[in-house]
Amino acid sequence: MKKLFFVALVVSIVCAISFEVSAHETDLRSEQTPCQRCGGSGYESNMTKACPYCNRGRVQHFYQCQKCWGEGYITNSQGQKVKCPKCDGAKQIYVDEPCAYCNATGSVLKECIMCGGKGSK
Repeated sequence: MKKLFFVALVVSIVCAISFEVSAHETDLRSEQTPCQRCGGSGYESNMTKACPYCNRGRVQHFYQCQKCWGEGYITNSQGQKVKCPKCDGAKQIYVDEPCAYCNATGSVLKECIMCGGKGSK
């Protein structure tokens, strides 16, 4: 009687595991189906939105001065502290450079509303 119970238990566990695996494989197959609206790209065709990282294709920020390491002054060869010639004593250097995220265009493609930008359902 105990053997029969054990065999039934093992069979039910194996069936449950195989059911879970097949359900998971079905989910994976459905996720890999390309979205019909965007064709699998994840983006709406010819629709853009403003770049969330820049101001019209340019990024403005400050870096700590590498010559004075943010002190605003350096020590010259005579041992005197003088204003840093690179940052002019400001301790930081202003940088205005092209945005790498949007490739300096100021806009990025809008995500597909059907698949949420995933490219598949």
